[in-house]
Amino acid sequence: MEGGRRILAKPINKKEPVTIDILNKLIDKFGADKCNILNLRICVLWLLGFSGFLRFNELANIKLSDISFKQGYVEISIRKSKTDIYRRGNVIVISETGNKLCPVSWLRDYIKCARFKLGSDDFLFTALVKKIFIFEGTEKINMGI
Repeated sequence: MEGGRRILAKPINKKEPVTIDILNKLIDKFGADKCNILNLRICVLWLLGFSGFLRFNELANIKLSDISFKQGYVEISIRKSKTDIYRRGNVIVISETGNKLCPVSWLRDYIKCARFKLGSDDFLFTALVKKIFIFEGTEKINMGI
């Protein structure tokens, strides 16, 4: 029985880890225009995820009130995580690196460009796409922010 399961099983497709070279290519492609908030958000997502060892769900649930900038680093409170079985939360510290892959400087630029207010209860990564709905000849614009 076990032999049949191994023979008929699909092979495990392991994903390659993200490397510094991949991050450099990503920043070169999306980070050239720091005024484009969509590209800026992509860079911040990748850099925070890489430097903080964060899962997507942890990144998606970061609120602006969870972020605290300090001299030379940033503290981010993670309220819940897959590995936090008691849901006590955790605080991660991400240091400034001073190079083009510095997650702290990218995060500062993103918050400034998006005009977010630190300390608010809004999510850091919100929908940024304008959606236009048409109802019986009238337009309703939902900014998604």
